[in-house]
Amino acid sequence: MERLDANQDEVVYLDCVLGECVSVIARRMKEQGRGEQIPHMVDELGSRIPDSDITWASSEWHRLYRDILGIVKQTSGALNFNDALIGLLCKEWGVGTIASFDRGFDILNWVTRMSN
Repeated sequence: MERLDANQDEVVYLDCVLGECVSVIARRMKEQGRGEQIPHMVDELGSRIPDSDITWASSEWHRLYRDILGIVKQTSGALNFNDALIGLLCKEWGVGTIASFDRGFDILNWVTRMSN
């Protein structure tokens, strides 16, 4: 977030990305024995990113379903369903850079992954 703010990049918060973030962070917190901190993490996320700042992209699943499956198949699962949706939306919306630790996005030739 600090790097994005420093660069004054426009940030798009996709619902499917936020959902995946909550799941991954909660799982890792449990693995680290910090499960009692999960409610605080959820509250913090909710205060940092209000509902009005979220782009509700999951409604696009129906329209892009076959293309999503095609990307999952083409990448042999390196991109999962949500990641394929994100990649397709980046392509359609002309988003050239994505902030992600997921190396699967490196397969896509229409988006550059910012990893740190």
